[in-house]
Amino acid sequence: MDELNASGTFEQLLDDTAPTILDFIDALEGMDAKADALPMVSRVQVKEDIKPKTRTKSNTWRQRQRMEVLRLRDEVKHLDTELKKIKLAAGVRSTVPLIEGVTIIAAARRKRPAVKKLLGESWQDAASRESLARQIASVDNERLHKVLHIQVKHARKLHRMITQQMTTTVVAQALGCRPAFCGKEGRPPTDNDVVFQKLLAEMDEHRGNVSSIFTSDTTDQKLSKKEGHVSIHCVRGLQVQLVNRYTLPFSVEATERAIWHVLTDKESNDKNSRVAYNELFEFDSSTTLQSVRTFIVAGPYELCFLVRKGCRKYQKGDRMHFVVHETSIVSTRFGAGVSYDEVVWRTVVQGRDRSGIPTAIIETHVLATFPSYKTLNCLPPEGLKGFSDSLMRFNHKTEDVLISNVTS
Repeated sequence: MDELNASGTFEQLLDDTAPTILDFIDALEGMDAKADALPMVSRVQVKEDIKPKTRTKSNTWRQRQRMEVLRLRDEVKHLDTELKKIKLAAGVRSTVPLIEGVTIIAAARRKRPAVKKLLGESWQDAASRESLARQIASVDNERLHKVLHIQVKHARKLHRMITQQMTTTVVAQALGCRPAFCGKEGRPPTDNDVVFQKLLAEMDEHRGNVSSIFTSDTTDQKLSKKEGHVSIHCVRGLQVQLVNRYTLPFSVEATERAIWHVLTDKESNDKNSRVAYNELFEFDSSTTLQSVRTFIVAGPYELCFLVRKGCRKYQKGDRMHFVVHETSIVSTRFGAGVSYDEVVWRTVVQGRDRSGIPTAIIETHVLATFPSYKTLNCLPPEGLKGFSDSLMRFNHKTEDVLISNVTS
């Protein structure tokens, strides 16, 4: 009974819903027909023209940083190019290892192949040079330190000596006295007679013969005698040869008398010297002998000069020859000393000036020997200049005597 009721109910439901479903399907088919009739629209979107977007606040900082980086890269490239040009102009070669395939501008311009040099080797070379420079500087510093030490000691010694000498001088000036001569200082030496006989014999050997004074020299040495020629002789030791010519506007006879007057006159004492004794002996009318002991202050030292001198004039033809032979011993209070001999040969010849007026020319030849000196360095340039100054002083004294004779 129930089954019959259920089947009836289902058939009734189908009868009710069937028209509705069929209507829905028909509606769908109508919509599809309408859709097919419509024009077809492409679903692919057309790409629009890309235009630069306006800067917004979100990308302003990032864009600015990017532009700054690009600018700095360009500046670095420019500066690198300038640096390479400067190095090339200055001849500086880089020690950076070379890269295969890269052309070096310097090598191309100099037209020579670039030499590959490892960075380690360049540093080793630089270190070697620095090490050698340090060693040389160390040796020089040690040598200079020794020289400085010696000079400091010498300066201190000189300072003590100068201080002592200044103290002695100030006290002596304050007391108005000078050091007194003591012992042998005030007395002539006992060997004067022997020395004078030797001087007379040697002066006779030089009578009117100037070639007996000078040894044979080369042409260059003869030319250098005008300024003073210094040489070493195997027997005589160090010897100085000098030639001097001095013109005077007087007659030959008057000049010869003035020369003999200066030779036989006692020299005036220097303000820096003190004379223990000065003895002048007249052997004959043409010969004089002189013995002098003088003390001269030279810096912190006081030098003692013991001089024995003989002067003789010879008449040979119409000329008068003057020969002066002097032997001297220079010593100090410490006992150290040096001896030297000096032979001076003078003659007066007739001359004329540019206007043709007669003049007198004094020709002087000097030979000084130092037996104890064996090297050229023993005589300083000041010592050589002293011989020239001595000759000039003698010539000036002779000229003063001639002028005084004319004016008196």
